Amino acid sequence: SSSSSSSSSASAAAASSSVTAGLVSGPEGDGDWVSHIACPGGFALLTRDKTRSHQMVMKLKESVSEKRVKVGLNKLQINNMDNEVMAAFAEISDGLGDGLDSSICNYQLVFQRWKTRPGVVMPRTVIVTDDMIFLCDEDHASLNPDTPRLKVIDSALLRDLDEVRSEEDPKELTIMLNASRTRSKMSLMFKRRRWRLGTQTRKDTEKLMSAIRVYLE
Repeated sequence: SSSSSSSSSASAAAASSSVTAGLVSGPEGDGDWVSHIACPGGFALLTRDKTRSHQMVMKLKESVSEKRVKVGLNKLQINNMDNEVMAAFAEISDGLGDGLDSSICNYQLVFQRWKTRPGVVMPRTVIVTDDMIFLCDEDHASLNPDTPRLKVIDSALLRDLDEVRSEEDPKELTIMLNASRTRSKMSLMFKRRRWRLGTQTRKDTEKLMSAIRVYLE
């Protein structure tokens, strides 16, 4: 795969119901943030810590598989769902201009913040390709099969990034976009924009900044 995604996803299926865990994050972190999203037949967990995700999935498999075999059911199946993310991104990248590469170079979960809306934090997904950066809203639980998994909130060509700036809090950064080719909800917007983003850990912030700054050099 051309994706260097830091996500780890798993699906556990039972006879007539399923439990899906969307286990996503970057390097081993120091945070303890976990959320769950109820969905038909199960729920989705977001740990935002790849190491912790793997430990949870392996523990679940170890604990449940033996009990399932004893009652005549198959062992718990663990499935990687990266292909679903890539397929969802392929849908939103179909409209890219000619010559733009849609291969995912970096995928991370972040939080978006606003200077004028203190205390308001929204979970987002940042996707970086060789040519563009996308800020997306992601439906990790796929609650509605008729709606796309990824919705673009904002996007820009990497050559139109002005600056990637670290903030006083090591888990926060600001991405500055110039006015020439910034797109908001896929409509051309001629104004300078800022993405104020937060991550789960300092390492996650450094990873995202490194992935972007290579295109500013």
